[in-house]
Amino acid sequence: MWLGIGATGHFEARVTEHWPGGPCAGCAHPYIEAGGAALAPTCAPISFWAGLILAARILRAATGVRDPGDAYVTFYPLTRPGLVEGGGVPPHAGCLVEATHGVEAA
Repeated sequence: MWLGIGATGHFEARVTEHWPGGPCAGCAHPYIEAGGAALAPTCAPISFWAGLILAARILRAATGVRDPGDAYVTFYPLTRPGLVEGGGVPPHAGCLVEATHGVEAA
């Protein structure tokens, strides 16, 4: 019914939440970088923030609070502490996970 993902990379915590029928995790992270995690190792403060934001999103979902749309993303960049930005996740035509989000591939 609901999926929450807490991820880290590039000194940033990123938490996405997904509802049935909406954009998936592949839409939120549509690009694969060469080298992946080896280029930007995770550090403890970033993992902490990803877990904390994800815990808050789990509580919101459990109480029925939902942001508009079918997917939502929250960022916490360590380079600018205190700044949390959120926004909707649009369906991605090149999604590597699910090709049926209502978006036609170009």
